[in-house]
Amino acid sequence: MAMLATVAEEHYTPELLRQFRRHLVAPRRARLRSLLEQLGVVDPELAASMLVGSYYAQYLAGGRVPRDWAERAVAALLGPT
Repeated sequence: MAMLATVAEEHYTPELLRQFRRHLVAPRRARLRSLLEQLGVVDPELAASMLVGSYYAQYLAGGRVPRDWAERAVAALLGPT
């Protein structure tokens, strides 16, 4: 995963991680927060971290993320729709 390699390089090339966050992470999190705000989520920043974090936690725990993971994580956070 490119993200893990980028984080691992933080101590050697901190600018790489800054650029990664600025150009990739920040825009995606902003879109996710906007969607969560539209859904009426009380704390969209926390919810975004929970959703993204669940993906990485699942990946690290088993090395495979099921295809329906995003749907399951959203349902767990927001309840049935």
